Amino acid sequence: MAQISIGEFTCVGKDVYLLTGSHDIEKNTFDLVTKPITIGTGCWLATASTVLPGNTIGDYAVVGANSVVCKDIKSYDVVGGNPAKFLKKRILREREEEA
Repeated sequence: MAQISIGEFTCVGKDVYLLTGSHDIEKNTFDLVTKPITIGTGCWLATASTVLPGNTIGDYAVVGANSVVCKDIKSYDVVGGNPAKFLKKRILREREEEA
């Protein structure tokens, strides 16, 4: 219904919902409302997570399994729950050298 932008190296897990449409509950006509979703580079949206309309997920963020994203997620944040809340910062390690 609205644009979805997904950055490079992002993993979208099984049964993830990216919802760009909703309804205006303040109108008796229940009008359709659409808003885009933006997902950054290197993110992971784990199994069965849901991203609601109009939200942005920053680069390298992680959304835990079964979480519901109701507001923007900052880069490198790890979030989880319903609604998704900040759990910790994601710290990327350098790839370990092979012997």
